Amino acid sequence: MIRVLVIGICLSLLSCSTPAVEKPDPFIEKEQMINILYDISLLNAVSNSKKDYLKQRGIVPIKTVYQWYGVDSLSISRNDVYYASKPKVYREIYKRVNDSLEAIKDVYDEGVRLELLKRKDSVDNSKSKTELDPKIQDRKAPPKRPSMSNNRQN
Repeated sequence: MIRVLVIGICLSLLSCSTPAVEKPDPFIEKEQMINILYDISLLNAVSNSKKDYLKQRGIVPIKTVYQWYGVDSLSISRNDVYYASKPKVYREIYKRVNDSLEAIKDVYDEGVRLELLKRKDSVDNSKSKTELDPKIQDRKAPPKRPSMSNNRQN
């Protein structure tokens, strides 16, 4: 009984030392993996909103990322499985990708907010001009001219 217990403990210690997933070849470093996943996410978002734009230019988002980084889908997949076998590192990778996407979203949202404020200000300015100048309020549209077809003489 003691032998079985000792053998079980030894096997469990040895199994902890071997990695669950072998390091893939080619190996993608963590920083580059973050950049790849960020670009894939960003291009997929663009492709969902601007399908025609990308189609007209012959851009396939995922293939574009593969070309930029000189990788293929198999190497990205193998590296993703490798990093998934290391939960702390995997969580950090996806947290950094998400943080980067949130940061760009905040920049975009701020730009949209500023554009809407400019439009609102221009509308408010045009209203205030008509309120201040009574001559503008009294203006009426010019009378309609007769159509050109009625003025033709045969």
